[in-house]
Amino acid sequence: MGIRIIIPAYNEESRIAETLADYSKLIGRKKGVKIFVVSESTDGTNDIVRAYAKKHHEISLISRKRRRGKGNAVVVGARKALVGAKDSDLIGFTDADDAVASGQFMQLAAAISGYDCIIGSRYLKGSKLIGRITLQRKIASRAYNMLVRVLFGMRYHDTQCGAKLLRADALRSIIQRISVGDLSFDINLLYELERSGRRVREYPIKYFVKNTGKSVTLGQVIKMFHSTIRYRIDRGGR
Repeated sequence: MGIRIIIPAYNEESRIAETLADYSKLIGRKKGVKIFVVSESTDGTNDIVRAYAKKHHEISLISRKRRRGKGNAVVVGARKALVGAKDSDLIGFTDADDAVASGQFMQLAAAISGYDCIIGSRYLKGSKLIGRITLQRKIASRAYNMLVRVLFGMRYHDTQCGAKLLRADALRSIIQRISVGDLSFDINLLYELERSGRRVREYPIKYFVKNTGKSVTLGQVIKMFHSTIRYRIDRGGR
């Protein structure tokens, strides 16, 4: 069983090296590991990724000139990762800040048995947050979770944690229906999985809060709420 990992990146030159150093440890330890960095960066991120790709041919850079959002970047990486993948292979994504370390990511891979998708959760019993989440971020997170529960009836504690893994056959079955390109992309993914009758498991993880000044802006939060409501209406909701 191979594992293909997508890392969306936008101007991450201060953090991407740490993430690649961590995730490149999996290469050689686990057969069939491939890493796809989908970058919409204008800084030195791409140069750092290229340097790692020279050392490890399992690491690929997908460079995009126009910024179209995290969700869109993940879909682009997913389409690339699906090429040649077996149905039983795992395809997942994680954030470029290494908030979910490679060891935690592999715990998700080990716990997916019997499910089509597994999602990391920061708010389940057994989860552990290392670092401090700001009050503003926590309020926005919990408000958004309540909105998702009301609009979609999905009872996950944490839909937005940047660590998810899917079986390749499950991803293939829904990828044409993933249309949300911004930070609310995760809802699109999970809702289409549920509509397809796929089994999703929420799993507690250790999450390192990276307070490096690149927090989600108020504008991004407002856009998330708006696009989530718009997606629900488009899918036949009231």
